[in-house]
Amino acid sequence: MPTMWVTEFVANGPRERDGSPAVPPIGTQVVTFSTSAATANALSAACDTIQIVVDTDAHVSFAPTPTATVNDMFLAKDIPHRFTLRTTGLKVAAIAAV
Repeated sequence: MPTMWVTEFVANGPRERDGSPAVPPIGTQVVTFSTSAATANALSAACDTIQIVVDTDAHVSFAPTPTATVNDMFLAKDIPHRFTLRTTGLKVAAIAAV
């Protein structure tokens, strides 16, 4: 089953010289998905940056109640993808790219 790892980093926390968030993260979610979309729990209001890694090519969607489709943002497998959150209360959903 394809897997998505969502790692959350603290808002306004220390940054490395390259601007990346300092570790340790404040949380990690592991979500399995398939050709049917699956959704992570709400992201912490205390985070402003997340990193997503998928072990199969996937499409992801961000919203308070997202449903990922093959028309959403594409993420290549095995590459860490970082995102800055502009609002709280978001979840991320993933679906396998076909």
